[in-house]
Amino acid sequence: MKWIPGIIILHCLGAPLFSQTSGIKSQLHIPDSTVVQIIRLHDGTVLNGTIVEIKEDSIMFQSAVGLVSVPIANIAEIKDIPKSSIVSGEYWFPNPNRTRLFLGPTGYMLEAGKGYFQDIYIFFVGGAVGITDFLSIGGGFSLVPGAQEQLWYVTPKIGFELSNNVHVAVGTLLMNITGESDNIGIHYAVGTYGSSDNNITGGIGYAFSGGEFADNPVIAIGGQIRGSRSIAFVTENWIVPGDNVTGVFSFGFRFFGENISADLAFARSTEMSGDGFPFVPYVDFVVNF
Repeated sequence: MKWIPGIIILHCLGAPLFSQTSGIKSQLHIPDSTVVQIIRLHDGTVLNGTIVEIKEDSIMFQSAVGLVSVPIANIAEIKDIPKSSIVSGEYWFPNPNRTRLFLGPTGYMLEAGKGYFQDIYIFFVGGAVGITDFLSIGGGFSLVPGAQEQLWYVTPKIGFELSNNVHVAVGTLLMNITGESDNIGIHYAVGTYGSSDNNITGGIGYAFSGGEFADNPVIAIGGQIRGSRSIAFVTENWIVPGDNVTGVFSFGFRFFGENISADLAFARSTEMSGDGFPFVPYVDFVVNF
């Protein structure tokens, strides 16, 4: 009976591996022509291509280097992605920041349960989370050392996909400073045309303070162009028409991975004089979840 503990130990060690292999095997399938599969092996190797044959203990995988045999036990993860996500043989993960420009929203919405945490200039923190695929809620506050009064805000947003390239949303940005009685903010509507990587956004809003609305609307125009797997150009501009047109114009770059990003931009108001450095730098860090 001395061999019984050894069998139990081998069983305990082998059970997780068997379970994992069994789980991977249930995910194996031969995709259609619109899909590319990404396989990550236990040793860290990543293969892009498609499964062309499934055997008992291995698969035949058509990759860029040719047809290869991959043991199922070596596969740690497999996922299907649209063929359009492969650019010049490289996998471009989905844009994690499609719902926003620098500060303003786009017509894209957060998926239910998805969200992000944002830090601006270190002392301003905030974020947003998708309640459903068409409703999200965001908010934040300032943490300026030594300040007696701090800023806080909340921003609900409702949006819909009209087509693959057209997304619209409406929302409110409500702000206040601790100790103040009157809220200030803006009610807005925004639309975005284009893919999640390359698009243009336009919107209109009316600012308010207390119970009074501004005489003139605020017009927003912006967009983003993804130049590589991890860098995008972003511009965000706000215009207030009237007898004397005023506005804020900004442009910059976004550096990002699948779950984290950093923005470096430069902004200028039409009311700024030409003396000194003409642009104000803008920096933020965002973690997506």
